[in-house]
Amino acid sequence: MISSRTKILILVVGILLKGTSESVVFAFAFTTKSRLTTGRGRGSPSKRIEKKHFSFLHTSPSHSPSSVLSKVSDTEDEQKETPTSESSITIPTPTPIYNEFDQILQSRRTINNFQPNLPDNWEEVLQNAIQSAIHAPNHKRTEPWRFHLLGPETIQKVCELNASIVAEKKGEKAGEKKLERWLQMPGWLVVTCRTTASVSESASATDSTSNSSMGDPMSIEREDYAACCCAVQNLCLSLHNQGFGTKWTTGPVNFDERFAEIVGLNIGESSDDGDSGDSDDSDDNDDDDCIKEFVVGTIWFGIPEKPATAPNKVHEVKDVLIFHT
Repeated sequence: MISSRTKILILVVGILLKGTSESVVFAFAFTTKSRLTTGRGRGSPSKRIEKKHFSFLHTSPSHSPSSVLSKVSDTEDEQKETPTSESSITIPTPTPIYNEFDQILQSRRTINNFQPNLPDNWEEVLQNAIQSAIHAPNHKRTEPWRFHLLGPETIQKVCELNASIVAEKKGEKAGEKKLERWLQMPGWLVVTCRTTASVSESASATDSTSNSSMGDPMSIEREDYAACCCAVQNLCLSLHNQGFGTKWTTGPVNFDERFAEIVGLNIGESSDDGDSGDSDDSDDNDDDDCIKEFVVGTIWFGIPEKPATAPNKVHEVKDVLIFHT
């Protein structure tokens, strides 16, 4: 064992050699090249002390563990350069902002119950969320998303329409219960997809229940719908980050012709107004196209009545991540 006095002496020497402006990291490399024999006074037993190599490494708090380890390795190898492997990958330590972002992604939940009133700054928060929404991926740069913010009169009409649909199927009492429930939702935003449909589909363009060219994986309509779904996700995440909750609803009322009339959707409009968006693969048959607007969903938003609990996921990452050679 090294005496405490010897340890202190080694520490002081190291500090004098390397400076004291930063924290000191000790790297001890044991060797057996030589041994020292010391005596403690007359007749005291001798002790063998293995010679140790002490290297002092200065690191500032900003250094990552990986950089510290690499420097320690260089010291132990007496500063010998090692060839860099092309297959070596350095994974940076996640910063707090990345951890926070992932937490926002993973903690968002569908909210079913809201506080009755919106906070004073809700319009500013919503506009910021829509700004984030319109930065969603959009293959053809058609920017097909539209956001209809419903006021009290329109909300009342939509709720009454939905209640009548429910009553026809389940009876008057069920319709009244649904009407009372829906009128409790504080914020209403209808997200629609405004896309291009061919004249051959113009008849179905007036029917909001039609899928038209959605079955074609290469159609503009399918691309635009996917972009709008990404926009809705951005919207909900932005609101969640500001303490708001959301529920993305796609009930039958959203696809009723009377709903389109109440909200004022543009269906079957000619594309001659130039609002259909530019497409790289447009041809000379632009006159054969018309604008079709259909509902992606109604977003209820507001302050959650209580924090939502995270449901258990059926599948883990290992169940959904598939590796290919």
